[in-house]
Amino acid sequence: MTSTDRSPWRRLVFDHVRREVTDQFLGTAQPYIGLWFGEGREPPVVSMENVVSLPTLGAMSVILSIDGLRVLYPMMLMLGELRLGVCVPRTTLIKQPCLREALSRCYGGKPCSRIASAAIDSVIFDWIFRDEWIVRVDFMSAAIVDQAKLSLFADAVAKAAQHLIVSSCAILTGNVSASEQPS
Repeated sequence: MTSTDRSPWRRLVFDHVRREVTDQFLGTAQPYIGLWFGEGREPPVVSMENVVSLPTLGAMSVILSIDGLRVLYPMMLMLGELRLGVCVPRTTLIKQPCLREALSRCYGGKPCSRIASAAIDSVIFDWIFRDEWIVRVDFMSAAIVDQAKLSLFADAVAKAAQHLIVSSCAILTGNVSASEQPS
C-alpha cells in the first residue's frame, strides 16, 4: 500500500475539521450559548488559509493570531492515536505564569498528556488520545471502510479541535479567568 492509498481517510477527516473550525456559525451562536466569551465578544475567526493539512503525514495545523500572539494548534492523526495541541510563545507563559496551569487543563478540564518545548521558542500543551473508543485501532480501521463510522469519527475529531481552540482562546484573551476556567 502506498502513502497515497493510506491518506484518503485522513484527507476526509481533515477536510471536515477544516470546515468546522472555519465555520463562522460559532460566532453567531455565541450570544445564545454564552459559555466562553463575554457580552459582545466572539470566538476568534479562523480563515481557510490558516489551516494547513498534510494527510500523507497525518498532520494538520491551525495558526491564529490572538491579541498579537501567534498560537499554533497542531494535530496528528494515526491509526489508534489522535494528538491535539496548543503551542504558545514561551515569553507569554513567563509573563503570565497562571496561564501554564490554565492551558494545561483547557480541554474539558482534562490535564494534557505532556508539556514540552516546541519550535519557534514556544511551549506545546499536548493531549494524546489512545484509549478512547473513537480512536481505538478496531474502530478507526472500521471507519476507513465504513462511511458512517468515518463521518462519526471526523465529526468527533472536529469537535475536539474546535473545543480546544475556543477554550484556549478564551483563556488567552482573558474572557475566562486563567484561575477559574470552566471545564
